[in-house]
Amino acid sequence: SIGFCLFLMAHLQALTWAAFLVWLALGLVIYFAYARRNAVLHNHGG
Repeated sequence: SIGFCLFLMAHLQALTWAAFLVWLALGLVIYFAYARRNAVLHNHGG
């Protein structure tokens, strides 16, 4: 099944990969921004 997934991924269009990378980058920025603001160590200050 891993091989089949790789096969399918290899045949995706460049536009699909570009859209995936844009959404991935946006998601990572939101994730790390949220984590930075809501970290337990950050809230206890020092």
